[in-house]
Amino acid sequence: MFERDYKKYAKKIKKVYNLRCLTIGFIILFAGNFSCAQNGLITPKNFKNSPKSFRPVSGNDRPLPSRNLINHLNTNLNVEGFGGFMWSPDGNDYLGEAYFDSVKVFLDFIKETGHKAVFYDEVGFPSGSANKSVPKKYYRKELIKYEEEVSGPVSYSKEMPSEGWLMAVVAMNSQTLERIDLTPLVQNKKLIWDIPSGQWKVMIFNCNTTKPSGNGMVDHYNATADPLDPEAVEWFINTVYEPHAKHIGEYFGNTVNMCFFDDVGIYSNDRTWAQDFNDKFKKRMGIAPEIYYPALWYNIGPETEAARFAFFDTRAEMLADGFPKLVTEWGENHNLKVTGHAPGNYEMQPVDMIADPFKFYRVQPIPLADVIFDYPHGRPGFKLISDGGELYDKPIIGAETFSVFVPGGLKSGFRRAMELYIRGINLFFGANMGMPNNSFFKKQNVDTTVIGGKSGYAEWAGRNSLLLQGGRRVSEIAILYPIESLEAFYYFGHPDLETRIFPSLVPYAGNFVSPETDYQAVGEMLLNKVHCDFTFIHPDIFNSDKISIIKSTLNLNNKTNWQSYKVLLIPGGKVISLKTLHKVKKFYDAGGTVVATTMLPSIASELPVNDKEALENNAKAQAIIKDIFGIDPIKPMPVGVTKIKSNAKNGKAVFISKPGPEILTNILNELGLSRDVSFVDNPTPTSGLGAFSYVHRVKDGLNIYFLANSTDDEVNTFAELRGKIKPEIWNPHNGEIMKIDDVVYIKKQDQDYTRFRIKLDPVRSTFIVGK
Repeated sequence: MFERDYKKYAKKIKKVYNLRCLTIGFIILFAGNFSCAQNGLITPKNFKNSPKSFRPVSGNDRPLPSRNLINHLNTNLNVEGFGGFMWSPDGNDYLGEAYFDSVKVFLDFIKETGHKAVFYDEVGFPSGSANKSVPKKYYRKELIKYEEEVSGPVSYSKEMPSEGWLMAVVAMNSQTLERIDLTPLVQNKKLIWDIPSGQWKVMIFNCNTTKPSGNGMVDHYNATADPLDPEAVEWFINTVYEPHAKHIGEYFGNTVNMCFFDDVGIYSNDRTWAQDFNDKFKKRMGIAPEIYYPALWYNIGPETEAARFAFFDTRAEMLADGFPKLVTEWGENHNLKVTGHAPGNYEMQPVDMIADPFKFYRVQPIPLADVIFDYPHGRPGFKLISDGGELYDKPIIGAETFSVFVPGGLKSGFRRAMELYIRGINLFFGANMGMPNNSFFKKQNVDTTVIGGKSGYAEWAGRNSLLLQGGRRVSEIAILYPIESLEAFYYFGHPDLETRIFPSLVPYAGNFVSPETDYQAVGEMLLNKVHCDFTFIHPDIFNSDKISIIKSTLNLNNKTNWQSYKVLLIPGGKVISLKTLHKVKKFYDAGGTVVATTMLPSIASELPVNDKEALENNAKAQAIIKDIFGIDPIKPMPVGVTKIKSNAKNGKAVFISKPGPEILTNILNELGLSRDVSFVDNPTPTSGLGAFSYVHRVKDGLNIYFLANSTDDEVNTFAELRGKIKPEIWNPHNGEIMKIDDVVYIKKQDQDYTRFRIKLDPVRSTFIVGK
């Protein structure tokens, strides 16, 4: 197919021959709009030979000489069976005439051959540098604290920083923690203050434009268009996106159907700030922030946790309304869907990485997970991205994966991919997949030849994505995302947070959390050991009309991906909003079931005007917790599992101080939860760092169960699926479909179940499909 086009384009290619490298930042996708998760495509024929729009996108690690473009496409584009091919631009004449001439040659070829392309917006990473051309005034901003110990009574004067934007000047008594807002006393950049008796910390909080520090990685991120500053983001859009619209806009919406950004977020500077932060804070909270700034470094008394939450929640909103929203809006105006991610979007602590994954992805058509480190790094947090997307009824969740750091070759590739599918990811992007000449893989002694077509990996993934994109996921347990506790715990200045390189190399990057933080661990227990799927629900969603209480269930009111939860699980944490607690209480009073683990919350997240109001809010929170669970949360937590507490409407509440798979299984059974899916003897292999798990979707009138065994052990058990179905095995490894004859219908808890034997070899997966 490609050979016949070579002469046609040879003349155009010759025109740009002198350009050293083809500096195109595109991902090539085969025909078919992969961003719509069409219904009606699930047929035996499509399953056997999945449309390439569902297959993963492969790539290369080097720019391509323009004279060899068509030859390269002839040789590599479809040889591995992938859905597309990705490479990145280099800096030669980026955005110049020769660059766009090359792009047009490329896109004409893509258009002629019926392919699709995705616009990647940067030379290297992270997005926002415009090939390292950002004016310094648009660099990222950071919060700096200047501090001095003083004793009173005495007259005191201090010059303010000559650069940047003054956020606050606050004095805090070292013994009593009394705080005085000195900001109004600053005149002409000078503070004059009569210090009262006692020892005081005088703290100046200034927002500065970042400067080179000598740390290459930190500087790499700081010298990007400030993601919190709309003006800086608009500069980047006008510098990079608009020239593409001008020169190749005719291809948008047809040949080019998506744009992609990379690594935009808080990392690698946890003190990322904004010059207009105080105005945004006051508008959201109704209170000026100056007096609370010391909480970002110190304990300030009863107001500490609520103040930190208010600061970091405001910053999360600013990031969400910054780069990802503005680029998405640009894409909508140019008929392009936008996908992209922040660094470490799966980590346990979002504050210094993505700010808040649910806010970050709320406007993007296709949320994207960043899955590039060695297996199984990040696995417990992958559902944060997919659940966040599903809460907004988004049918496709992508993953940038296999780009770097994938020792283990084919086996680890299958392990990781099947676990991503279990956790809601259903489309893969990635460089270096199946590229035998990849220099990085050669250095790592990874056998890349088996990752490609010989293994059937791409066809396997395409079949999975065909069945798992769109539809409704069956989930009956909701886990409240403990963002208030996560943000309320975080503070600046911890010595282990001052070294910022990569999350996998710095223990606290993305992981600086309180000891009671268990939400990811509990989620993994449910998936891999208890075999109950669940959904993380953000408090903003929980407290909105998207979640309604109907009798004893919580209901996610989506058009397609609606869900009905029988159990609400509150993971360990100290902080929760009164608004959330009132709705939890309403659910419990209506007959709902509430389970809490590790630590019950005792601190309200609402921002108080003083210590007295903080204590009053906390007392209200503690009273609601005591009413639901019968436990005083400010006393030592009960050890073990408390007796199930019930009310007149049969609402149930139980606290588990040390959650484990067996305890969770027993409690769910005791609570009377009828399982959607269960397995006889509940196999829980862990060899090879893998797991045995499932996900259940309803799509095109079919019940679709994806079962994956990513361990080195065989799984041989009986599956029990709620309802009477006629199950078939759809094998994603070879595309074959087989009926299951040995089926038994049984009754459990007065409900019908379909029972049959299931066998899975090590590192294998299968679909059970039935009406």
